[in-house]
Amino acid sequence: MKSLIEGSYKPAIGKMVPDTVRVYLRRSISPFTIIDSAKALTDSLGYGLYNFSRAKYDSLYYLTVSHRNSIETWSKFSMPFVDDLQYDYNRFGKAFGNNMTKKETCGVSIAEIQ
Repeated sequence: MKSLIEGSYKPAIGKMVPDTVRVYLRRSISPFTIIDSAKALTDSLGYGLYNFSRAKYDSLYYLTVSHRNSIETWSKFSMPFVDDLQYDYNRFGKAFGNNMTKKETCGVSIAEIQ
């Protein structure tokens, strides 16, 4: 998953300070119960590898990104959990309620969120 954290991202160099991010898997129906969570250290480009052991294959989940200095951000839609689920919060419109801040664009990618 890719998520660039506002305040950690440095537009002048196109990178961010690596930091710890927690991602939650939530049921796709109310009350959106947390099924699993994983924590990872992102790299300077915002990529993190998150492993979930309690997710059921092909079940629908929302992804929720949590960082100690940022607003919690949910994926815009629930999605099926598959072996190689990839999600890029840096694409505009990928967060619920468009909970993103556009700082600069790099091609078609949004360079900063949260």
